[in-house]
Amino acid sequence: MEITTLIGFIGLFFSIFVAPPQLIKIVKSRKTGGVSILTYLLLCFVMICYFIHALAIKDVIFAISNGLNFIVNFTILICLFKYKK
Repeated sequence: MEITTLIGFIGLFFSIFVAPPQLIKIVKSRKTGGVSILTYLLLCFVMICYFIHALAIKDVIFAISNGLNFIVNFTILICLFKYKK
């Protein structure tokens, strides 16, 4: 395995744990104060662009990472609209 592939998998592993704590906090508290809807809208858009690019260049690690992160961040975005006061 090439070192760059290994680094990619390490990044994938850690990227999976970035957004879930925010999602868990939102779901448990049903509060979204202080969380920016615009930020998550833009973040989801960026992840979709990266995902499409990863598919185009056939980079599996990049595609998996952005696909999983999109799912979690899109779920946060849905919660932001659902629990908005």
